[in-house]
Amino acid sequence: MVYPNGYSGTVNSNVAVSVEKQASVNVNLEVELFVVNQLAKIWHSGGKIGFPPEWTWRGDSDLMSHANLESKGFLIGDCCIFGVRFFGVEPAASGTAECFSVIEKPLNHKVTWMMTRFSSFAPEKVHNSHEFVVGNRKW
Repeated sequence: MVYPNGYSGTVNSNVAVSVEKQASVNVNLEVELFVVNQLAKIWHSGGKIGFPPEWTWRGDSDLMSHANLESKGFLIGDCCIFGVRFFGVEPAASGTAECFSVIEKPLNHKVTWMMTRFSSFAPEKVHNSHEFVVGNRKW
């Protein structure tokens, strides 16, 4: 979910991740949301944030201001690239395994999606990325 001009009174862009709770996975984890600089091989992160099991979404309201996204090379034209890392997912129980794949052999275990017309997003509306399925989970 993206709030390019802030969420609920904040001035910085707000990016959030939503997780569908699955019975087979303990989702007591931390997430790190980041925005990727398109001019250099760097990304900007607000750091890890807790994601309690009872929550279905978590966001970072201090990620970066809309003005800085453009001036620092994170927003080029109408394209901005965001990412998320998950920490603390429990390993599968002994004798079982979880296999995540989107394509036959996904590169670096990452899923990439593109948001078009980012600068035209209405600040008061939620913008969801396209859902994708990995194994039997919806992300």
